[in-house]
Amino acid sequence: MSSKRRIVSERGQALVELALTLPLLLLVALGAIEFGKAFNYWIDSTHIANEGARWVVVAKLPGVAGKPTTIQQYKDYVKSQADSQELRDITTVLICFPNGTTNGNPVTVRVTSNYDILDFVKAGTVPISSSATMRLEQPQAFGGTGDSGC
Repeated sequence: MSSKRRIVSERGQALVELALTLPLLLLVALGAIEFGKAFNYWIDSTHIANEGARWVVVAKLPGVAGKPTTIQQYKDYVKSQADSQELRDITTVLICFPNGTTNGNPVTVRVTSNYDILDFVKAGTVPISSSATMRLEQPQAFGGTGDSGC
């Protein structure tokens, strides 16, 4: 092949274009997947915070006879409602009774987690936090003020 024909030839052009664009396409795809997963965790955290607050204000838990006797029982139940084991492992639940545990007083359930972005390359951590506040309908059997840090 003459040198002029080699310069004009387009053989291998598609491979070069693919090599230039593939990293960018993979980065966009992985970013979209990670964003979707983090967004799903945020929605799930909001859901379990609302559900946990509801169970606290009525002083009842599914499957527990009578009133729960400790805050830890509520926390364990709220964490167990997360969609995935990964979310259960990274979730922290706080339950606060800022004005006491009598009827009409507010109760706040805060669900927080630190989501690792692209966990396999340790790209960083994003805090995900949700909370729900409702008024007590039933007095709590254990009394107290709940967790600090709310």
